[in-house]
Amino acid sequence: MTGLLATAGWQVWGKAAGGSGSGQVPRAFSPWQMATLERACAASLEDADAAVVTARELDAHFATTGAEVAPDFALALAVMEFGHAGRRFSRLSLDEAAETLDAWARSKVGVRRQIAKALRDAARFTWFGREETWAALDYDGPWIR
Repeated sequence: MTGLLATAGWQVWGKAAGGSGSGQVPRAFSPWQMATLERACAASLEDADAAVVTARELDAHFATTGAEVAPDFALALAVMEFGHAGRRFSRLSLDEAAETLDAWARSKVGVRRQIAKALRDAARFTWFGREETWAALDYDGPWIR
């Protein structure tokens, strides 16, 4: 029984996942929340390298400007990580994570739809807000600087 409780605690706090794959200490989120955020960014952007950069930028944002809403975003990450039967979200393959986000976006449960939209919008807005990504979108940038 003690072993079962220890294993459950290990899973909940993210120790077994090894935390974020970026190797950087997160500022706003725990390592397991960063792993969830990176997987959600990878599924939203279909690019694992862009996901790491985007997750780091989002972590920095929520540690400073967005600190007021960071606990809400952290809760959304926890629901995404543990809110479906079977495996943790951060441990899904990229395809499985994308399918899960799609399913949540179409869910009849409003909270799931909101979480999927928040994660996708945050990832896409952060990544495509970077000037170096504009050429891929045929965007020349703002007219007024």
